[in-house]
Amino acid sequence: MGGGCVVNEALHVVRMAIVPALVLAAACGGAGYATRSRRPGHTTAVSWTALFCAAGLVLGVTLFRDGIPHTVLPQALTQWPMDQTQQVLSDPFASTQVLLNVLLYAPVGLLLARVTGRPLMSWGALAVASLLVEMLQALLGAGANDLSDVAANAVGAAVGTACAALLVWARPGAAERSSRRHMVEWAGGWAAGLALTVGTAHLLAQQRADQLRGTLAETFRGTTLTDYQRWQTGDLLEQRVFAAVTPRADASDSTANAVTVRYPASVLGVHRCVLVTWRAAGVSIAVDAGSPCTRLPS
Repeated sequence: MGGGCVVNEALHVVRMAIVPALVLAAACGGAGYATRSRRPGHTTAVSWTALFCAAGLVLGVTLFRDGIPHTVLPQALTQWPMDQTQQVLSDPFASTQVLLNVLLYAPVGLLLARVTGRPLMSWGALAVASLLVEMLQALLGAGANDLSDVAANAVGAAVGTACAALLVWARPGAAERSSRRHMVEWAGGWAAGLALTVGTAHLLAQQRADQLRGTLAETFRGTTLTDYQRWQTGDLLEQRVFAAVTPRADASDSTANAVTVRYPASVLGVHRCVLVTWRAAGVSIAVDAGSPCTRLPS
């Protein structure tokens, strides 16, 4: 993925959202100034204002980049398209959307952790807020709600809160004053982030496998072992079987009475796959997990 592509995508998003984002940022900045604290040792009006402006930018980019929404779609709350998630899973480093979401939430994470002094709480609040914003996007028809966006936003928030914790530790005397508390919060924050990542990976892997199973069922409906052997004789296995869908099959196993072909659907080390088995009586398609997804002979 070229740096120029990322920059152009970012500039496009900013141009589309600049007016509503500025309005929201101004309103949020005013709210931040109103909630300022002048007491010694407390966060300043600048920190609060920066936080509310960053939050306003997030809302402007996510909800108003295509203008002010004019529709309400309650049914969309139950529909979470997998198109973008599949693109991210197939090639995560080619998705500018992931990088933009990480960059969008990192400043908010840093500033919220700074004004609250609680990195773990700040990360959790932003992770929940990201999910709510995605649901609001679906409700208003303002963009595509996708689980990969929630995960990328949570990663960005984790990066920001981690930077805030490091800045606190870097202050003279900070280690003696609050090292234990921040160490616990730091460990808790990364543990929560790891748990979210693992949970999201399991959910995405299962969804990916279920959707792949449906596609394969449609592709091979009504076929039998005789059809497979005919494709094999005609040198058509690559076209009709292994490259028939995306992702392509990565292994096969043959016996005298059956042939099984494996299609991978793993995500971040969570092993899921779809096994297509042809027999004389027909074809069976099943989602599997664990060793069958890694040890099937090729």
